[in-house]
Amino acid sequence: MKIVIVGGGFAGLRLARRLNNQVGFEITLLDRFNYHQFQPLFYQVATAGLDASNISFPLRKAFHNSKNVRIRIGELEEIIPSENRIRTSIGHIDYDILVLATGADTNFFNNQLLKENAFPMKSTVEALQLRHRLIQNFEDALLAKDEAELEKLLTIVVVGGGPTGVELSGAIAEMKSYVLPKDYPEIDFSKMKIYLLEGMDRTLGAMSEKSSEQSQRYLERLGVQVLTNTLVKEYDGEKVLLSNGSVLRSGVVIWAAGIKGNIPKGIDQELIARGSRIKVDRFNRVLGSANIFALGDLAYMETATYPNGHPQVAPVAMQQADRLAKNLKSKTEKDYRAFEYYDKGSMATVGRNLAVVDIPKPRLHFGGFLAWMIWMGLHLVLILGVKNRLFVFLNWLYNYITYDQSLRLIFKEFYRPKTPKKMPDKFLTAEWRKLVLANYPVEPGILQPFLPYKTELDVFNNTHYISVVAFMFCNTRVMGLRVPFHTSFPEVNLRFYVRLKRNDEWKRGVVFIKEIVPKPAVSFVANSFFNERYATMPMRSYKEQNPETQKVGYQWKHRGKWNHLEVKAGIQPKQIEPGSEEEFITQHFWGYNAVSRNKTTEYEVSHPKWEQYPVKEYKIDCDFTGIYGGAFSYLSNIQPLSVILAEGSGISVFNKRVIR
Repeated sequence: MKIVIVGGGFAGLRLARRLNNQVGFEITLLDRFNYHQFQPLFYQVATAGLDASNISFPLRKAFHNSKNVRIRIGELEEIIPSENRIRTSIGHIDYDILVLATGADTNFFNNQLLKENAFPMKSTVEALQLRHRLIQNFEDALLAKDEAELEKLLTIVVVGGGPTGVELSGAIAEMKSYVLPKDYPEIDFSKMKIYLLEGMDRTLGAMSEKSSEQSQRYLERLGVQVLTNTLVKEYDGEKVLLSNGSVLRSGVVIWAAGIKGNIPKGIDQELIARGSRIKVDRFNRVLGSANIFALGDLAYMETATYPNGHPQVAPVAMQQADRLAKNLKSKTEKDYRAFEYYDKGSMATVGRNLAVVDIPKPRLHFGGFLAWMIWMGLHLVLILGVKNRLFVFLNWLYNYITYDQSLRLIFKEFYRPKTPKKMPDKFLTAEWRKLVLANYPVEPGILQPFLPYKTELDVFNNTHYISVVAFMFCNTRVMGLRVPFHTSFPEVNLRFYVRLKRNDEWKRGVVFIKEIVPKPAVSFVANSFFNERYATMPMRSYKEQNPETQKVGYQWKHRGKWNHLEVKAGIQPKQIEPGSEEEFITQHFWGYNAVSRNKTTEYEVSHPKWEQYPVKEYKIDCDFTGIYGGAFSYLSNIQPLSVILAEGSGISVFNKRVIR
């Protein structure tokens, strides 16, 4: 049996080793690099605690005595399932079974400015680039011409309060306390600021509340300023714009706020779940395929315990590889056993003698020195190679005794030019409040005539959606100016969901069938400058609230008849769950409009993640045929799949660009 494994990370390497020297298997392991990277310690490479070679291991060395595993260095370009073949940068490779273990990359959530200016940390090279920038900024601080420049160079912003963000912030804080004042005695490091920004209400959101509280306390003890419920909207290389409107000046922003699967070409788009993960069955087999499997961060498997997929962590990847190896060695597929994740616990380190550990069964929590020792012991065990383990241990021991390391080296080869990309100009700022979104299924054929050039229909759980959306425009400014009598007004629109691929990333956006406002000037500006489909109609809005419920409603008058959309909901807001239908509906940040058959306009709408209220009742009375056309008359005869009431937030609409 010829098995091709793509990816030499935790899952791919583990599977290859489990099938090593097993009779009947011919294994080809394909990876972009000739080495395995121990990702949990990237942050120590970035902060000069470890050398890159200490956490890297040659793939070929792992199979010196192998009779059936062969290594190939190249990139997967396309899967051709009909031919049982993959196309790679080094040629075609045939397979009987294909295993995708390509892992995940940094998710900038389609924010091009962040991608160009912030530092990710998903590879050894990226960790070295970050190390270079951190140290170079201190060198530049010695030559700073004014306080503003010095403040920027001495301010470090880490985005994302998961384990990577927490560990990285703590390591930088320890450099500030123990190392940097000795390296740069001319600099007053009391002026150095380290920010950790987290969009949720606590750090380490996937761990226990006790771990979250303890980790934040440890970070603040080290001098890290932890800002929860705070999102980054833009970063131009010099200024960080936050969701609350405040601005931080920083010379380096480190992005640890999300990942997305590396989806190869050839995978059916219907099989891609939120977070760019491939839908698989309980055996890690790609849905609809007989001989293609996906493992680790790339695999999206729904189970009773994990209805939104498993956490994207190394233990899941390794356990899935173990189960798949056992299944492949079974005599028949009837002997396959479904994958069940055994959660042995979670951990994160903050600094010297400071860590947190959660163990689910029995339910235990450790903090401080004991947790730190557990964290170090486990990571030493997981690192490949006796030599690597020895060097890592010696580095840690030396650092513990001397409070120092000797790896703060600047290699120009890893220099990333400082070429800040400026934030695009904002055309409009406002607040969108009390958004009511009624979401219906729609056949793709109905939407094809409205689909702009180069976009394609987006899909969630094999369903295409069209939504009636009503909300309040508040505090509206155009080009920074308040227009008298046009600052607050309602809008209702009918929209559907699309996506457009640019620079190997999907931008998710919306296309409007029609947008209704009560202000003729708004319709004129939107239609003239953004090629929108605005119409002006008389409109009314209302809201009522008591101690338990709230009622929000919108009305618009067409041909003498008042149409209306109303919801009754609870008053306690809750977060929108990742991977949910609500996230799909509310997290499309681009607007697309068809100008001609080969021209589309695109503009970005920026806003933080919204909270929603539990909807108890709703009423919809709309003349879909008269307002939107006969193609949408069926909406009058069906109920929506869901109705959402979102609180909304401040928003920014940026200037458009033309796509040809």
